[in-house]
Amino acid sequence: MKKSLLALAVASLAASSVASAATIYNKDGVSMDTYGRIQSVAYSHNMENSSNLADRNYNDNGALTSGRLGFDFRSDLGYGIAGIAKVEWDVADNNKNAGFVARHIWVGLDFGAGGKVMVGRMNNGINLVNDTTDIFEDQGANAVLGDERRSGLIGYEFSSNGFDLRATYQLATNGQDVGMDEGKGLDLDSGFTIGAGYTTPTVGFGPIAFRAGYSQATTQYKDTYTTEESVIGQSGDKGIKDYDQYALGLAWGSLDNGLYLGTLYNQKTFNKTVGDDIEYTGYEAVVAYGFTNGLSVKAGYNHAEREVGDKKDKFIRVPLLANYAFNANFNVWAETSFDGGSDDKNDEGTKFSAGMRYSF
Repeated sequence: MKKSLLALAVASLAASSVASAATIYNKDGVSMDTYGRIQSVAYSHNMENSSNLADRNYNDNGALTSGRLGFDFRSDLGYGIAGIAKVEWDVADNNKNAGFVARHIWVGLDFGAGGKVMVGRMNNGINLVNDTTDIFEDQGANAVLGDERRSGLIGYEFSSNGFDLRATYQLATNGQDVGMDEGKGLDLDSGFTIGAGYTTPTVGFGPIAFRAGYSQATTQYKDTYTTEESVIGQSGDKGIKDYDQYALGLAWGSLDNGLYLGTLYNQKTFNKTVGDDIEYTGYEAVVAYGFTNGLSVKAGYNHAEREVGDKKDKFIRVPLLANYAFNANFNVWAETSFDGGSDDKNDEGTKFSAGMRYSF
């Protein structure tokens, strides 16, 4: 990008106060949009916040102030094709990494009615299903079994007449978080995800959405590993050679206004080179209602189980959230969750958080 264009973008960003994405450059088929937020959230002493930017002891009361900044780029290439790119960062006041951390960063092509192709760091295809119940700030989605943003992906998205398709192919990359304790920091060799759905026109109080997804990946394990001790601590490991995940989702209504109902079932299996495989099963149900005065309330039920051989653990949480939007820029919320019958060792007690956010 030319220096004059970059300077114009920075000046426009500094002066912008528009909520949601704002166009800061649009000329001769080239455009740049920006969006972001600044928020501060106070957490109870027994709550880890969801951000990987926090550097706070688990038993401390505390607050985290964080920001998010994103840019969307587009350039018409002719023949109904456009070059597209996206970059989005997180940053926090007690940032472990002392700088911006990339959430999304990819470049691709938009073929219009033919869909989009992207390469880089982005959401996986199965997120189309996971989003059904992932509607809380920090304390929900405890039984959503991961596989969110990852690096080294080739992605494809298509949406038309109520049909949605998201697919990604995984290239080899190291240190990826693919969900649950066993899936943190895996070195991946290859894999793919796919999510598909159909949303009907309005039925009763809103549209009905049906969604299904599948995810699979192989780690950079070595066939020469023969004992439990030899695989623990090795690259692409914890004894895991591959994993797969299924997900089904059903939603009715809209989160924008009125009643919303959603439910999700997902199952994830980590297949090991030695020892018992690890299987997670999770299901969730949520209900939300948005009032015309800016108030919205949400409640959920999260049930997750972990099974290794003949051993089984369960983790059950009930999240609640109340949010009030003063306008399109500024909102406040309070959130809590309590145990719903977990095993004693998984009972994390009652948690609280409250926050405020400025969006642009």
